[in-house]
Amino acid sequence: MQKHLLALAAGVATLAFTTTAFAQQNESYTTQEGNNNKLTVNQSGSQNLAGLNAGQVIYQNNASDGPGNTLLINQSGTNGKVGRAFDYPVGASSTVDANQTGSGNNLRIDQGGDSNAVAYHQYGDNNGTRASAGQPAANRRFNPNDNYATNSGLWNTIQQSGYGGNVTLSQDSRGSTGTNGIFANQDSQAGYQFIKLDQTTTGSADNLAYLNQGGSGQNVLIDIKQSNNGAADAYNLADVRQSGTNLTVTGTQSGSALDLFVSQHGDRNSVNSTQSGDNNQVRVRQEDGGGSSNSVMATQNGSALYLEAMQYGISNSLTSIQGGTDNRALTTQIGSNNTINNTQTGAGQRLEVYQSGSLLIATSSQAGTSNTTGVDQNGSNNQFTGVQSGSFNVASILQGSNGNISNVNQNGSGNRATITQNR
Repeated sequence: MQKHLLALAAGVATLAFTTTAFAQQNESYTTQEGNNNKLTVNQSGSQNLAGLNAGQVIYQNNASDGPGNTLLINQSGTNGKVGRAFDYPVGASSTVDANQTGSGNNLRIDQGGDSNAVAYHQYGDNNGTRASAGQPAANRRFNPNDNYATNSGLWNTIQQSGYGGNVTLSQDSRGSTGTNGIFANQDSQAGYQFIKLDQTTTGSADNLAYLNQGGSGQNVLIDIKQSNNGAADAYNLADVRQSGTNLTVTGTQSGSALDLFVSQHGDRNSVNSTQSGDNNQVRVRQEDGGGSSNSVMATQNGSALYLEAMQYGISNSLTSIQGGTDNRALTTQIGSNNTINNTQTGAGQRLEVYQSGSLLIATSSQAGTSNTTGVDQNGSNNQFTGVQSGSFNVASILQGSNGNISNVNQNGSGNRATITQNR
């Protein structure tokens, strides 16, 4: 059985439209024009579609200074789709046909069941955040104990449960102070989970994302792109939590006040981050009692930069390249095939490395001004190479027993180096 539901309104100040459908292959699509547009869609069964084809979209458009668009979609069953969301991996680049334009766009999508997918686009002023109470504290860090989904009316929310899930979301805020915000939660006991997020602001406004992939899914992927205009009070902030197998996060952030926080629990973890702008931060935590193939790569370009990564067991590796000004890097690795390579240039550098056991290698290169190093390695096939160039250089190296090798090369000004082996 197939059911089609269509509503069309033009120049209407307020329109509320609710559809409820039961059975297989339900379809819903609508166009709303005017202010304070509201749409609620409830679908149950399998293969439900909400705004799928070129002529059959969910589209809400209000004036740029209007009260806003509100969309609520609830799908229960398998293979539900919102927008032209194809099965992964095609969904990574799929055309988005379900969309909201105008001012004050709000979205809530709940999908329960297996293999559900969302592709959605918001274009206008202030997508998904309506009050400062829904934003992170002034330290630009999400509180891990907060449940952002409960801040009704403050955040766009996408919730998927069941086997697998696919979310592609684009938010483009064009107002002078319009912010983008999204809470996305996927909870799967098996199968792939995929989130692709693209957030852009053109005014002095924030991009805020809290993305959680829980359960024990496989091929758990998040791809984030955030950009703002570089205003001093505008943030790009992404908080990502993952558990499962084959965990991957790719983040690209540009503009001002960049911050990516990633926590991964599971096997074969990977994080790749590129940041371009000022006030940069990257923090990564990878851990699992049973061990995992950890890896972090980060590139930061310019200003206050900071990187912190913690990794626990088995194939740990970290590669970091940071560029100029107040550079810092703190990392910790514990057990097995550890490697850290870091290159920092220009201004306040310091590096701390703590490694605990097996094939440990730490390579650091810092150039010009306040350099410090510090490395604490423990047992097995230790190795450290240094190289600091010019100004207040200090290096302090501790290595435990086994294959120790240490090289420090410092050039110019306050040099000091202390090396202790077989401690």
